[in-house]
Amino acid sequence: MKPGIHFIFLILLQGFAGTLQAEDPSSKKATSNKPISYAAIDQRAIKAPPSAETSVESLAEYLGKTAKNDREKARAIYRWITEHIAYDVPSFLAKERKDNSPEGVLKSHLCVCEGYAKLFQALCEKAGVEAILVGGRAKATEFLDDPQMTAHAWNAIKLDGEWHLVDATWGAGGIKDKQFVKQFKDYYFLAPPDQFIFTHFPFDSKWQLLPDVRTENEFDAFPPVLQGLFQYGVKSAAILKTIEAKEFRDFVKTYDYPGRPVTIVEAPLDKTLKAGKQYRFRIEAGPFQGFVAENQGRQMLFTPKKGKLHEAMVIAPPGTLKIRGVVSGQPGRYVLWTVLEYTGE
Repeated sequence: MKPGIHFIFLILLQGFAGTLQAEDPSSKKATSNKPISYAAIDQRAIKAPPSAETSVESLAEYLGKTAKNDREKARAIYRWITEHIAYDVPSFLAKERKDNSPEGVLKSHLCVCEGYAKLFQALCEKAGVEAILVGGRAKATEFLDDPQMTAHAWNAIKLDGEWHLVDATWGAGGIKDKQFVKQFKDYYFLAPPDQFIFTHFPFDSKWQLLPDVRTENEFDAFPPVLQGLFQYGVKSAAILKTIEAKEFRDFVKTYDYPGRPVTIVEAPLDKTLKAGKQYRFRIEAGPFQGFVAENQGRQMLFTPKKGKLHEAMVIAPPGTLKIRGVVSGQPGRYVLWTVLEYTGE
């Protein structure tokens, strides 16, 4: 083993006689911690016929026809918009205002955030779901390839007497190389308010939906927080604790694997690790076969614990450290999917 690369080997995971073969990570989202299945609702919304789009009323009627409650109506609307409406990048970059009315967006299938929010609100109202448009500022860390603070619009909807937050714009995809890239994100449908506040600041503080509202100065001081951490089950309290550490620089880089829910029970959240220092990793991973810690091609297998929990004690090496999920592939072969990526210094 090369000098400076230190792993503490615990117990090797059973059953890995095959070859470990690396695969590039995907940016597609994995759905986690969602007790409600929207599969049937989503498919019906995605496959809505053109005849349903003749008006806002007709589309709302189609999307709400098989829904059992307001939540399912709102979900169908969210999924239709994120599938069929594209972000108007040229207008955004040129700072031009085009027709972002619900009728205009339905006709062109093209708009900026105002159009997404107005159409979502209009469809909800026609379907009998109480919804409002929320204006504010956003840290577009995941929507733009050149992250910046920008004016933004999203929605709040009332379900079973409680308000929830929805951002159909960010749920539809993002901008890369001055082009809109469609990439559905489930996370922005009913996003938890205590997580949403890290990237969305409403002009009217009541739409933070928090018991203790954050000031604009506090919002501005937050470093970029990617929703991948929240998808992995990281709590807002842990995010705040990490930010407050004097040595904090940036959050660990996360990758999502479609359909593979991952829950981080314990792991360092700071991207920069101190080389030579020992760190504990405890990760729950549904269908993943296991996890490895990887540095310069050298790998350490996590120890399987009770249930779906996998653990490892890792002494951070210099350079890049990747925590990778093991996916079974062809007989005798496995592929690795990066979940977390650190830098040891």
